[in-house]
Amino acid sequence: MDPTNDEEVKLKDYSRTTEFLLFHQLLKGGRLFFVISCTCYFFAMFFKIIVVAEEDFEGHITLSFCDNAGGYFAACYDSWQMELPEEMLKINYFSFTTLSTVGFGDFDPRSNVERLYMAFGMLLGVAIFSSILGNFIDMLDTVKDF
Repeated sequence: MDPTNDEEVKLKDYSRTTEFLLFHQLLKGGRLFFVISCTCYFFAMFFKIIVVAEEDFEGHITLSFCDNAGGYFAACYDSWQMELPEEMLKINYFSFTTLSTVGFGDFDPRSNVERLYMAFGMLLGVAIFSSILGNFIDMLDTVKDF
């Protein structure tokens, strides 16, 4: 038996195993991204339901009802005048910054119902993002060991 040939076979097996493990970690990263995207999307859609329900409950809210002391999210940020994709992008961005507790301040909840929902969202976001970041750190540790 040729010892150099045996070493080459072991090296090939090791590199295939390494490639497989790196691919597995890449898939786990994609899954984490998918979980973050879905969580933000569903949180945003529930926020949209709250905004529409508030409009139905209060009657038609005029677009001029927006000031520092109150108002409604849809009225203050002209979401009624936007096309649906632009409105969904804006609400998803708002939900992501709220869930991640970054909250840049460019959008904010305006009514008390919206504020209560977003406060619950921040608590939920801390739990979700800490779990996701824990998984991400485990992935980085696994990749670092290669």
